[in-house]
Amino acid sequence: MGRTTHYSSIDRLLASYRGLAHCAPDQIRCPLYIYAGSDDQRITKPLLEKQEEIDAQGITLRIFDHLDHAQEISEINVVYPSAEIFLRKTSQE
Repeated sequence: MGRTTHYSSIDRLLASYRGLAHCAPDQIRCPLYIYAGSDDQRITKPLLEKQEEIDAQGITLRIFDHLDHAQEISEINVVYPSAEIFLRKTSQE
């Protein structure tokens, strides 16, 4: 009997975030806010390599100093204010 693998929606979400790090910025068609911690080099490095393209597309990229992968999620007091500004700005456009 074959083995079936079940992928949860969180697995799909994580896969999409990983793919986004390697996506060509000119493929993005909506306002986008990308953030990462400077200590999360697995994500930050490819984003910074595409910084010029990201800026040219009007994508907001924010790198938070000294945050690792877990802190990107847990340090709400650091990350949220910047995300809120982006959301308020884009909701008025």
